[in-house]
Amino acid sequence: MASRTFRGGISTFFSAVGAFYSHTLESFQRLKIGCALSLPTNSLPTNSLPTNEWSFLMRCLLLFLALSLFTATLSSTAEAQTTTMRAPSTAQQDAETMARTGILQHCGRAGGAIEGIGFGQSRESAIKNCCYWGQRKPREVGTCRGHRGWFACVRYW
Repeated sequence: MASRTFRGGISTFFSAVGAFYSHTLESFQRLKIGCALSLPTNSLPTNSLPTNEWSFLMRCLLLFLALSLFTATLSSTAEAQTTTMRAPSTAQQDAETMARTGILQHCGRAGGAIEGIGFGQSRESAIKNCCYWGQRKPREVGTCRGHRGWFACVRYW
């Protein structure tokens, strides 16, 4: 729903710019300075231009600045958003994180390895309480003492 409103806003903006451009082109033809804004050599000094031509030139300048700001804003929002990816951690680092927070959880940084986590009153019981213990070959084991007991993280092959 928001994208329709946004597209409608842009189409409305460009139709307004088109209407202003046609009015601007007519004014340029009336001033006989053409689309390239080149004044003839026998033109009037700039301080003798009528007031409506000055207002026309100021409107052109404001349109140019508004379009420049619009395109700069549009291009800055179109840039890709970067995401920060954390590097895979070791089993010891994940065990320390669990001990520090007091929460038994997968930290999500195993780097695609199979991981088991466990908690116990001793280091050995925490390791034995890990998922897949005794079923797979351990690759890396990390343990850390927390406030309530031992936390373990085991990575398997």
